[in-house]
Amino acid sequence: DELRRIIAFKPVTPKQGYVLDAFVFSCFTGLSFVDVKQLRMRDIRTIGGKRWIAVFRHKTGCAVDVPLLRIPYYIIMRYSRSDDMPIFNLPSNCWCNQIIHRITTMVGIERKITLHTARHTFATTCVESNVNIKATQKWLGHSNYNTTANIYTHTSEEFEQQELQKLNQN
Repeated sequence: DELRRIIAFKPVTPKQGYVLDAFVFSCFTGLSFVDVKQLRMRDIRTIGGKRWIAVFRHKTGCAVDVPLLRIPYYIIMRYSRSDDMPIFNLPSNCWCNQIIHRITTMVGIERKITLHTARHTFATTCVESNVNIKATQKWLGHSNYNTTANIYTHTSEEFEQQELQKLNQN
């Protein structure tokens, strides 16, 4: 619900729109702020007819291949530049988080949401979509399974109710 409200938000300024797009992009790719900031068109690959983001995580240096889904693909096409230019010309993480705070306040979200929250959103979406946790771990670039399973993945109350319904059917 929160992500839907954020996506539906109509930015007041171009800066808000830019940061909003980077945040939503991260929600659908799991890339960290610095990895989004450094992303270039040359990092987009087509393999077997599917688009992938192929980068080395800034934090760990490990190679990560993340599926490029429809929504993040449309976002980067808005900002498409030469292969060597960053797609998202973002300022500091702190500045972007201030913009996100203003946006979330305007859409009625009271809890603190940052660009890093987008990685958790991605992990949770994977879990709630029944994506294998090992694939999620790989896409997030985590070397430790427990980091993905115990820190990054959460479930919504709505999802938990749906799962409970499955149990009640047995």
